[in-house]
Parts: sequence; structure tokens; C-alpha cells
Amino acid sequence: MGKSVVAQGAGKTGAPQAVAVESTPPKPDVGLMQPTGGEGKPKVLVVDDNEGVRRATRRALEMEGYAVAEASNGAEGLEKFRADSEIAVVVTDFNMPQMNGEEMAKGIRQAAQEQGRRVGIILMTDQEDVIERLQQKANIVDVVLEKPVDRQVLLDKVRGFHRQTQ
Repeated sequence: MGKSVVAQGAGKTGAPQAVAVESTPPKPDVGLMQPTGGEGKPKVLVVDDNEGVRRATRRALEMEGYAVAEASNGAEGLEKFRADSEIAVVVTDFNMPQMNGEEMAKGIRQAAQEQGRRVGIILMTDQEDVIERLQQKANIVDVVLEKPVDRQVLLDKVRGFHRQTQ
């Protein structure tokens, strides 16, 4: 195993947020959907107002061969999703300025339906009430992960979406 890189920052609640990235070479996956991102993997949109978390999440995904787009808030994320038909998975924070992750996810669901697209949405938060509420509303987001998010758990969830769409 290589070095670990951890990006940290404080969220809106003041709780630390971290995404760990190990510098091990990516392992090839089999059984992936048609090429839309790096190495035949779907393109992932990472939306988080914390630049360090965005950068670390991007790096973890790119190390696994994913093409990644970024947005710093929900409104920008929705705009990027609508403009880029290759985005198949969205990884988003909940608590962001201009438009939170839940509002953005609703907009993305609507845009995906209008465009005849399928999209997997993973929401990350450290707010227990949000986790409980959104786990009851599967039509908004597909997966809710509690921060700090384990790198391997996140990668497994992203992989799961493109395997389901085959």
C-alpha cells in the first residue's frame, strides 16, 4: 500500500469532514457499462462546497479510472448535470450554499427524467436527521453516507451504479 492523503475541513456544523485517499494503483474492473468516463467507467460529478473534500474525492475516483467533473454548490451541480450527458453518478454534500444537496438531487432527478437518463445519486452528510429522512425517500437519492466517508465504501457505491445499468 502507498501513502494515504487525507483532506479535511470543517463543515457548516463545525464537525470535521475527511476523505481518505490511498496512493495505490487502480485495479481494473470487469463488467462495466459502455465507455462514458475514464477507462470505460461512467463520469462522476462531485458536488461539495469544501474544496479539500472535492479534491480528495476527485482524486480517489480518478485513481480508480473515473472521469470526474466538479461543482462547488448545488445550483452549479444541477447546471453541470444538465449540460453533460455523460454524467451517470453524482456524489454530493448535503449542506451547501445556494442550493443544498437534496434540492439539487430533486432537480437532477427531474432533468434525468426529461432527458431519458439514468443517474445514481450518493449524498454525504454528518447530520443524523438528514440521514434518517432521506433514507425514507429513496426516490430523491439512492445512497446516503455519513461523513466522514470511508474511501472504499464510496468507491463501492459508485461501482454499484454502473454495474446496475448494464
